[in-house]
Amino acid sequence: MNTLFHIADVEFSWISGLQGKPEFTEPFEHYASLQKVTDLSARFHEEVRPFVMSWTTDMELKELLELSPQGEPVSFKYGEVMRHVIAHEIHHIGQLSV
Repeated sequence: MNTLFHIADVEFSWISGLQGKPEFTEPFEHYASLQKVTDLSARFHEEVRPFVMSWTTDMELKELLELSPQGEPVSFKYGEVMRHVIAHEIHHIGQLSV
């Protein structure tokens, strides 16, 4: 259950970051059932769908500026973030299928 929550949380948080919106910070304990995680994931998908569906090649090189844990500025290209989100989800879905 924790892995399903983690997948939804990370996907939503990264895509929200690309939109300049705050990350999701609620703890797993609030969603510790299959129905609650499923509902949360569905809600997140509805919230990020317009952004993902409006993706253009011009967005690939746009940069997201974040602070590292040490407070140093780090930039990521939007395309890199989206590919990371996809790879992250594939990785964990593979874990769950085993």
